[in-house]
Amino acid sequence: MLKFVLGALLVANLAMFVIERGEPAGHEPARMKNQLYPDRIRLLPATASAPAAAADAPAAPVAAVATAAAPSAATAAAAAACVELASFTAAEAGRFEARMAELGLADRVSRRDVPTPSSYMVMIPPQGSREAADAKTEELRRLGITDTFIIQDNSARRWGIALGTFRSEEAAQSHLAAMSRRGVRTARVEQFGTGPARIAIQLRGLDAAAEAQITRARAEFPRQEAQGCG
Repeated sequence: MLKFVLGALLVANLAMFVIERGEPAGHEPARMKNQLYPDRIRLLPATASAPAAAADAPAAPVAAVATAAAPSAATAAAAAACVELASFTAAEAGRFEARMAELGLADRVSRRDVPTPSSYMVMIPPQGSREAADAKTEELRRLGITDTFIIQDNSARRWGIALGTFRSEEAAQSHLAAMSRRGVRTARVEQFGTGPARIAIQLRGLDAAAEAQITRARAEFPRQEAQGCG
């Protein structure tokens, strides 16, 4: 009987011990205590989210700004345009200037004289002496070229050999090509004298509208070709 009483007291003491110690380790309160480690908590620095967002932002529209500026540069270039028509007679120049005045462009007009040669000569350069010029003339005869004469004046062309004189440069260049085909290798074209001066007319500070007006007016002067001012 005494053993039974002692056993009951032992069981009761064990039950009280368990109640005082709390819930078993597998229940939720115990897990919470095991999961919280205050000594392991560290404050981490903030992430660079703002710079990343800035990097993802679209680039400034530089190309659009450049494109917007381009028209003003083009306008300035157009306003500075200069056109030259370079081969008027005096009468033609007067008529053209009157036409420009009718179009309101008189203040854009300026003129200059352009000397023109009176003739063009195909010639072999000076040979240095009469004897050397005679020897060269004999070489030409052997090539079948007999229409020549030796230049004997006191100019820088003295003792050169003329092969033909022409009114236009185009005709002179054509004759030079013919001489070359026949075996003459040293001939060249030179200008002689001064013919009637031609007049070049320049129109400066033109915008696109003024250039269009000039293009239409040029139809009345078909020999004239427009070019940039030198």
